[in-house]
Amino acid sequence: MIPIEWVCRRIATGSFLKRNPGVKEGYKFYPPKVEMFFKDDANNDPQWSEEQLIAAKFCFAGLVIGQTEVDIMSHATQTVFEILEKSWLLQNCTLVDMKIEFGVDVTTKEIVLADVIDNDSWRLWPSGDRSQQKDKQSYRDLKEVTPEGLQMVKKNFEWVAERVELLLKSESQCRVVVLMGSTSDLGHCEKIKKACGNFGIPCELRVTSAHKGPDETLRIKAEYEGQRSWKDTCSGGVILHSSHSLANTLASHSYCRS
Repeated sequence: MIPIEWVCRRIATGSFLKRNPGVKEGYKFYPPKVEMFFKDDANNDPQWSEEQLIAAKFCFAGLVIGQTEVDIMSHATQTVFEILEKSWLLQNCTLVDMKIEFGVDVTTKEIVLADVIDNDSWRLWPSGDRSQQKDKQSYRDLKEVTPEGLQMVKKNFEWVAERVELLLKSESQCRVVVLMGSTSDLGHCEKIKKACGNFGIPCELRVTSAHKGPDETLRIKAEYEGQRSWKDTCSGGVILHSSHSLANTLASHSYCRS
C-alpha cells in the first residue's frame, strides 16, 4: 500500500473549509479538486503536494513513485469520482467528495486501486441538500451517541445500500468504447478490455485516425451516441488513447473526456 490518501472534491465542505479560510461551503470545483494526504496518525495526516510525494522517493514492490505514478493516481482518482458522481446523479444524489488509496501489484509492478469504496469513503447529499446527508458523516455529527441516533445512522446506511443495488441493475450498466489512433495501441487497449470484462462491463475496441479521417471518427462517435442516449446511462464514456488529435476532435464534438 502507498501511504497516501487521495481525495476528490466537487463541493467545498468539511476539512477543506478549515484549511482554506474564506471559502464558503458549497463552492463547486470545476474540474473536481484532487488532494493528497500523507497517512501519518501522529501528525493528523498532513496534506502533501505532488512535489513532496515525488521527493519522498517511496519504493514499493520495486516500483519507485515518481511523476508518472503520481499522474496515474491523480487521474484515476478523478476518473473514479466522476464515474460514481454520474451514477449517483441517476438517484438524484450529489456525490460531494470521495477518498481512495492505491497500492502496487507485486507481480506486474503496476499502480492498482487498493481500497473499498463504501459509505465511509464519500459524502452523499440527496438532492444536493446537506441536511439529508446519508454517509458516515451523519454519525460523526452526533453530539451524543443515543439509540435514536444510531437508528438514524442505520437507516441512512440501508438507504445507500438499496440505491447501490439499483445502480448495479442491468439497465443501469454501460459499455466502454476505446478509440485507438492506430493498431500499435492494441496491446495496451486489450488490457483495458480485459479489466472491463472482470467487472462485467462490455468493451469495444475501434481504430480511427482523427488526423487522417476526422469524418470517420465523428461517424463512429455518432454511431454510439445514436444507439443509446447519454443521459440514460450511468457513465456513457469513451476512452481516448495516445492521440492528441483524436482526443481533441472528440472532446470538441461531445461530452467525452480525453
